[in-house]
Amino acid sequence: VNRKPIGVAGLITPWNVPFMQESWKLAPALATGNTVVLKPASYTPLSAALWPEIFEEAGVPQGVFNLLLGSGGTAGDALVKHPDVPLISFTGDSSTGATLSTNAAPLLKGLSLELGGKSPAVVFADADLDSALDATIFGVFSLNGERCTAGSRVLVERSIYDEFVAAFAERTKNIVVGDPHDPATEVGALVH
Repeated sequence: VNRKPIGVAGLITPWNVPFMQESWKLAPALATGNTVVLKPASYTPLSAALWPEIFEEAGVPQGVFNLLLGSGGTAGDALVKHPDVPLISFTGDSSTGATLSTNAAPLLKGLSLELGGKSPAVVFADADLDSALDATIFGVFSLNGERCTAGSRVLVERSIYDEFVAAFAERTKNIVVGDPHDPATEVGALVH
């Protein structure tokens, strides 16, 4: 393990849970002595706009944290292709990750890619069915299902499959879809 700063880390974050995703990338990049350029998703730039004030208040010298706003195809692409940015960390869809890899390869950039999660839940016959239903419903529908760690697949042991699917379908009928400002709403407005 080489524990020394690399230089400028280009951090490209997705639109889901933006502040958390930003902090997950910023903390290790800065803690290892790098400067950063944060490029948040164009759908959710507001949380990123909080970081300059946070870092200024913390006494971080100017230029250590840099914020780049714009579309991925323009701002993100320029960041990936910039010769003075040796490290890129990207979280997002697989097709964008493939393009990013192609564009970073000629410069031999270090890459950290978290792409298109398909997080499965596995339910065995000896599971507590109510707990498994609670967990899998939450896994699929929390944050409107708009997250890379959404339980987008549920693998169920054959002997309880029919019972589980029927109960899962019944519970999903009770999910309250509506105005995100209404406390009763469980699934609100989607990002896009």
